[in-house]
Amino acid sequence: MGRNKIFPEPGCIGADVLEHVEQATQYGLAWWVPPPGLVPKLIREARKSQAKGILATPIWKTHPSYQALVNGEGEFIAEMRDWKIFGVNTKIISPGVEGRRREFFDKITEISGSDNMRDLVSILVTAPWDSKAAATKKSYFFENEARRKWVEARQLPLNESSMLLYLAERSTQVGSSSLAKIIAAYHVASGKISGMGSQLSSDLIRSQRRKEIDTRKQPEKVSWIEVKRLVENMENDEKTERDTLIVLLSFKALLRVDEAAELKWIDLKMERKSLEVRIRRAKNDQMALGRSCFVECPEGSELDCLLKRWRVRYSLRKSKSEYLFHNLNNGSKLSSSAISTITKNMLKTCGLTATHHALRRGAANDLQARGLSFNEIKTRGRWRSDGGLARYLTDDRRAQGMEVEEIEEEDEGPPVLVKETSV
Repeated sequence: MGRNKIFPEPGCIGADVLEHVEQATQYGLAWWVPPPGLVPKLIREARKSQAKGILATPIWKTHPSYQALVNGEGEFIAEMRDWKIFGVNTKIISPGVEGRRREFFDKITEISGSDNMRDLVSILVTAPWDSKAAATKKSYFFENEARRKWVEARQLPLNESSMLLYLAERSTQVGSSSLAKIIAAYHVASGKISGMGSQLSSDLIRSQRRKEIDTRKQPEKVSWIEVKRLVENMENDEKTERDTLIVLLSFKALLRVDEAAELKWIDLKMERKSLEVRIRRAKNDQMALGRSCFVECPEGSELDCLLKRWRVRYSLRKSKSEYLFHNLNNGSKLSSSAISTITKNMLKTCGLTATHHALRRGAANDLQARGLSFNEIKTRGRWRSDGGLARYLTDDRRAQGMEVEEIEEEDEGPPVLVKETSV
């Protein structure tokens, strides 16, 4: 709870809760998370007012905060009815529960009783989040945090109505996809919204999509010609070779940014002029079964040469790493955000303003132009649904049943001057 407590009423921001204990006790069981130095005073005030709360504080045995919690024999004071000690780095805070979902879990908690039962409640609380992919979970967490901050800054209740107001405000700044993500994140934290709320949010997203028609830009995609030019202009230094390999392998294997970050040396296997890239867990691989992408890699090709150069560089370095793409100083794995930034910077050297995902989009269209079928592209790129891949592909002559040779123009060569003869 801390020293600066914001009461759930206007005009009390910055108030010292220890000067308003009588008022604070009116709200029932409280959460107490004070700075360690205020724990002794909090215990004294709680004794005087018979206040009840759940105290969270570090176990710091040489600090006055701990001395206030034990008696002369070193045992916890009688006022502490129950306690639980968590080890360092233990995850004890749920990723975000509110609204109807919180009310539901509060009722279960009241009847749970023992610590074992409360542990079961914790499993239920985190289940909606644990069912999501790691990247999705992280994205939803930040969306909910941004919404909560907006609501608290305006001293609104944390409920469905404030969420809809926040959604309306965000619609003036972001697109329909961002609005849909706000709703999805709210569903995980609070559960399904009411029928009217669902209708209003759907209407708002649809109206935003209509506005986007006039300003929508085609998604960026990077072609093989542009990737090849990047490889040909590569400078002869360790960092540039690593960064170029990130771009080249991401294009060839249609890697998502998190897949590229997780690649290890043992995930690459060369066989029969092809490279097997083992993706241990794809974005849509909830069961972590793993997938393999087979890439053409004949001896002497751009990918073959660059991989061999990178292996030699790695063998000469003192700091080792199990990850293919790693920090050159300490061997630590490059994060997804680092991979994304590196790709953007490398593409800028070719005059392109594009993201890492533009490589995946461009590679899919390159495979289509080379004559691979829809299902072959879907399998190689590890798309789960037809609709997911269809959004990546642009119109192509081969995909529409035309032979490329039929539409090629005959090369007539340079123009020739013909001298006219008099009749």
